[in-house]
Amino acid sequence: MVLTTVAMRWLSSLPAEARPIELCRRYPRIGNQLAALWSHPIAIGTYLEDLLIDKRGGRQGFPDGIALELSRLQEHLQQTLR
Repeated sequence: MVLTTVAMRWLSSLPAEARPIELCRRYPRIGNQLAALWSHPIAIGTYLEDLLIDKRGGRQGFPDGIALELSRLQEHLQQTLR
């Protein structure tokens, strides 16, 4: 799978410090989903939380760099919604 055109546009629209570039490179499916949900504040908030917090137990989680990108993206979203 590759990033969609919509996801590439979304990624470039974000401030540099909030862009999850490595996540989109390694997990394009997640990047595509983030882009699709970005204009829906409740849905994107829930999706980001689900990615960051293991509610089912037993998940391996993301490598540190990816988790950091997700955290920065979540922080950007929260600041945007204020």
